[in-house]
Amino acid sequence: MRRFILRIAALALGVVAFVSVGCGGDNPVHSGSPSDPAPQVPPVEEQFLLGSWVSFYDYGANCIKTYAEQAEELKNFGINYLLHPYAFAVKNTVDDPTGSLDAWLEIDEVCAKNGIYYAMTALQKGANDRDVHGAYFDAVMQRNIDYSNYMSDYLVCFNLWDEPYYNQLEQCGHLVAQYAARTDIKCNVNLNGSSGATVDGKEVDYETYLRRFVAEVGEENVFQLGYDFYPFLETDTVESTKFLNMEAVRKVGFEYGLTTHSFIQSTCIAKINPPRRMPDYGEISWDIWSFLTYGFKALSYFNYVNPGEAEGHADEGFFDSFVSREGEIVNPELYEQVRRLNFRVRAVGDILVGYDAEHVYHTESARARYGDAVEYLPENAVLSAPADEATMIGQFRSRKQGGDNLFMVFNNSWNTANTFTYTVRDGYNVERFDPDTGRFTQIPAEDGNFTVDFGVGEGVLLRLVK
Repeated sequence: MRRFILRIAALALGVVAFVSVGCGGDNPVHSGSPSDPAPQVPPVEEQFLLGSWVSFYDYGANCIKTYAEQAEELKNFGINYLLHPYAFAVKNTVDDPTGSLDAWLEIDEVCAKNGIYYAMTALQKGANDRDVHGAYFDAVMQRNIDYSNYMSDYLVCFNLWDEPYYNQLEQCGHLVAQYAARTDIKCNVNLNGSSGATVDGKEVDYETYLRRFVAEVGEENVFQLGYDFYPFLETDTVESTKFLNMEAVRKVGFEYGLTTHSFIQSTCIAKINPPRRMPDYGEISWDIWSFLTYGFKALSYFNYVNPGEAEGHADEGFFDSFVSREGEIVNPELYEQVRRLNFRVRAVGDILVGYDAEHVYHTESARARYGDAVEYLPENAVLSAPADEATMIGQFRSRKQGGDNLFMVFNNSWNTANTFTYTVRDGYNVERFDPDTGRFTQIPAEDGNFTVDFGVGEGVLLRLVK
C-alpha cells in the first residue's frame, strides 16, 4: 500500500506526464488519480512464472511497435515475468531505461496492465566491469530503493548479479545484505551452472557452490535459487550434465524451501565453446517439461528477442530466437507451437507452485549415463515404470496440510512421442490433468497398470486418489 500511495502522489504532482520510451513519445502514460483504489496484485509466490531474458526490440523513433504493444504481445505469448523489462543494446549493455523514474513508472504501468512481474536493474555494469563498492553501488542502490516506493507490487526483485563464480559469492552476499537492510524487496542472483562454478579455473562440486550461495546470502534473502544452462549443442547432441544440475538445485531448493528458476534455451549461441544450436519445438518442450518434473516454479526463455543489436553481432554470436531485433517473428510455426505450449505449462505450473518436488526418479535405463547423481525408482514406489522406459517420475509434497497426492510423469525424449506403462500400488486410482480444460479425469487401469500417451518431450500431471 505504501508503494501505491507514493505512486499516486507522484502522479498528482505531475512527475510523469508522457511516454518516455514508447514509440512516438507524445501519448499520456498514466490515467490514474488519487481516488483510484489500490490494484490487487496476485502474490508472486502463488504464481508460476514464465519469462524471458531479452524480451524487447527497439521502440525508438523507427520502431515497428511501441513498448506497450510489445508487452501485450509478450502477454499473448504466455509471458508473465521479465528480468529485463526494456530493450537491450549491443553486447547486452544497459543504458537509458535504468536511469529515469519516468521510464520505470512506464515500465511498471505497462507490466501491471499485462499482468507481468518484473525486476529492476540493480547493477548497470557488466559482469567483467563491476564497481560493486563505493559511491557507484551506493547511488544505484539508493536510486532503486527510492524508485521502488513508487512502483506497484508487480516489481518483485532487484536484478543484482549474473553468474558469480564461487570466489565471488562472499561479495555477492555482502551486496544482498546491503539491500536487505534497507528494503523488503529481494535481490535476484542468477547463478552459474556446474561448468561455471569455478575457483581459479577449477570446477567446484555444484551442490557445494549452491550451498555456499545460500549461506552467504542467507536463505531468507534468496528470491530464487536460479541458474542458466543450455543443453542443445551445435553437434546435435545434448549436454549430459543437465539432470545433474537440476537434481542439485532441486535438492538444495527443497531443503531450504526456495523457489527454483532456470532458463529455457531458445537462441542459437554460435561463438561460445561448445556452440549451441537453436532448438526445435520437441527440444523446447522436453527442456521446459523436464524442469516442471523437477519442481521448478519459475522459468525464463533465453531469449524471446534476439539479444544482439543485429543477428550474430553480439560477442557470443546470437542467432534466431523467437523474434528478431527488427521485430519480425523468425519462425511463425515454431512461435505458435511454443505460444500454445506456454499456456499449457502455466496451467500445470499454477497447480505445482503449492507443491515441492520431494523426489524425481529416473528408471534404471538412465544409470549408465548419470551414475549416482540422480535418484532411481525404489522397489516399493507407489508409482513405478519398467526399468527400460525412457521416463521420469516426479513425486510432489504439498506445502499445505491435506494437499493432493501429485506426480509428474515425463517423456524423456526430445524427438519421439511415446506411450509408457506405469503401475500404481496401494489401491489408488489415477487421474490425469488436462491443461486445456483445467480438469482431472480418471485413467482406466487394470490390476494397477495404466498407460499414458505423451507428445514429444511432454510432461503429464497425475493425481492419485482413493
